[in-house]
Amino acid sequence: MNGPLLSCLYPLVQKHVTRAIAAGAVVSDRVETIFLGDAIDGLNRPPDEDTLFEIGSITKTFTALLLADMSLRGEVALDDPIGAYLPEGVKTPRREDGRQITLLDLATHSAGLPNGPEGVDLSHPEGTFGTSDLEVEIGRYRIEEGIGQKASCSTLGFGLLGHVLSLAAGRDFNDLVVERICEPLGMGSTRIRLSAQDLARTATGHEEDGKPVLPEESLEGFLAASGIAGGGALRSTLADMLAYLRAMLGPEDTPLTEAIRLALRPRIPFVHEGLEGRDMRIGLGWIIEKLDGRAQIWHNGGTLGYRSYMAFDPSAGVGVVVLSNTVRMREPDEAGGRIMEALVQGTP
Repeated sequence: MNGPLLSCLYPLVQKHVTRAIAAGAVVSDRVETIFLGDAIDGLNRPPDEDTLFEIGSITKTFTALLLADMSLRGEVALDDPIGAYLPEGVKTPRREDGRQITLLDLATHSAGLPNGPEGVDLSHPEGTFGTSDLEVEIGRYRIEEGIGQKASCSTLGFGLLGHVLSLAAGRDFNDLVVERICEPLGMGSTRIRLSAQDLARTATGHEEDGKPVLPEESLEGFLAASGIAGGGALRSTLADMLAYLRAMLGPEDTPLTEAIRLALRPRIPFVHEGLEGRDMRIGLGWIIEKLDGRAQIWHNGGTLGYRSYMAFDPSAGVGVVVLSNTVRMREPDEAGGRIMEALVQGTP
């Protein structure tokens, strides 16, 4: 099994596409890992299973799973309008027929909201943007295309979903994710807020030209400070992400088994820039793609200095996680896709 990991990922480090990679593959009950490159500038050593990486938009699957869990507990309903949980007086966009944005719309990227706040470039965010700004921001949008009818990626929408769920639960978003997802699945390192010890084991992020990303330039930090952490602010380790992957694959029973099933149910067609023409639908957060008659479920993530990719095929019982400390928009995803193809072909 280590063959496809090495053959697909080693060239990325060798050709300086990325500084370091931590990756793992699951085939039934077997797990294999690989660690390449230099994780932390100046230390000249590879990452390990406990090295922290920003996982970017894979955070959205945690936010969506939190929604699924809270809906099964009866704390919220998927078709609840977001206005039911926002402070009184906060305006929310709606269609001409009065249809409001629901929690499900946010979790399926179909609320009609843009990717980021108006005037903010998420590839290099600057300035400040807080929770009160978020609540004012959403009232400014006019929904040009029908709410609930078209899925188009929105980090702002998922950040808003995390904010609404926090309000519904009366809990901080980080604490909700830790208590409802990370602790039940044994993921002790996946967090937004990090201790000094955590920061010391965090891989150095890099831009495409190899320039290190300074902590104050972090997209993760901007999202967390902006009240839209649910769109991409988590950091995690390979050990934790493999635990998350195994939970997605099942079939072992966990406190989140039913919520995972709900999250992985395909809902509406999904179109993403650069991936037009592919047969994709979206569940709660997760992208479900038909490949050679099989359903492959995946999500990726990119921040200012990191790239992440997770994919799995429940029917074949295989999956892969790739964590990289250089922001490249295609290569780690494409390598992960090739690993998945090899894993699926190698199963009976």
